[in-house]
Amino acid sequence: MKRKFAVLFLSVMLLFTGCSDNSEKNKIDAWICAQDFVERNLYSPVDAVFCLFEDADISSLGDNKYSISGWVESKDANGETEKTEFCVTLELTENGYRNAAASFERSEE
Repeated sequence: MKRKFAVLFLSVMLLFTGCSDNSEKNKIDAWICAQDFVERNLYSPVDAVFCLFEDADISSLGDNKYSISGWVESKDANGETEKTEFCVTLELTENGYRNAAASFERSEE
């Protein structure tokens, strides 16, 4: 549900900003794809809370490849909430993404 809201929010944001810059749209697409990939690697993805788009570091590497860094809070196997920093690289395609890879580092709070 949270993910659907985030996608809807970003879509509405694009409508109101009149985003004519395709690179900004691609960064938003890369952010959404990175969240999907990270969720696939979490113990409890349903509880995942990601940093805001504005707080993530999203860089174009050229040829539709992106590097996305941010953090996610989710529950571990013990039911404890932990904050994990991630860096995802992926290639955007017309049908989503491919060649995704990620590194994760649990934050000490």
